[in-house]
Amino acid sequence: MREGGAKIDKVEVDRGCFACMLGGADGRTLFITAAEWRGFENMVGDARTGQVLGVVAPAPGAGWPSYASGTR
Repeated sequence: MREGGAKIDKVEVDRGCFACMLGGADGRTLFITAAEWRGFENMVGDARTGQVLGVVAPAPGAGWPSYASGTR
């Protein structure tokens, strides 16, 4: 997303994505928690489909903790 909310890219995955955050040594890794979604009625079960996915982002994270200042 660009400042102002314009979409500039997307990540295609084969499962539902539930949370994401920029991180890594330089702030350019998009970490995504994901799992197969089978509906609310199947949330509790033996299926273990959860994954943490990582994708290189074109720009580092912003805000705090700051990657530019080295004060992570």
